[in-house]
Amino acid sequence: MIKLICPKCMKSVPIPDDFTGREVTCPACMKPFEVPDRYNAAVLPVPTPPAESLPPVTLSEMTQPNPSPAPEPATMSPEVPPTDRPPTAPPGFIPPAPPAPPIAASA
Repeated sequence: MIKLICPKCMKSVPIPDDFTGREVTCPACMKPFEVPDRYNAAVLPVPTPPAESLPPVTLSEMTQPNPSPAPEPATMSPEVPPTDRPPTAPPGFIPPAPPAPPIAASA
C-alpha cells in the first residue's frame, strides 16, 4: 500500500501497489491524478577496460621511486613584515566599556 497526497485537494490517499503508473480517482475530491511508477534503485556496474588494452607493468616499475619530484605548494598570502605598532581598529569599531570598579563593603 502506497500513501500519496492528492495534487488537487491535498488529502492523503492510500493507493494499492497494483495501481502504480496509472491514473486513479481521489476518493475525497473525485478528481483524477497520475500515480507515479515505483522507484527502482538499480545500480549499474562501472565498466572496466579490457585487460589487453592496459600496458603490462613489471614489479621493478612498481617499486621504483617517482623520478619527478612533487611541485612546491604555493603560498596563499603574501609575506607581511612585522611591525612594532599594534593593529588599528577597523572603521566603525566601538570598543567595549571598561568594567565597573568593585564596590567596597563598609564595615
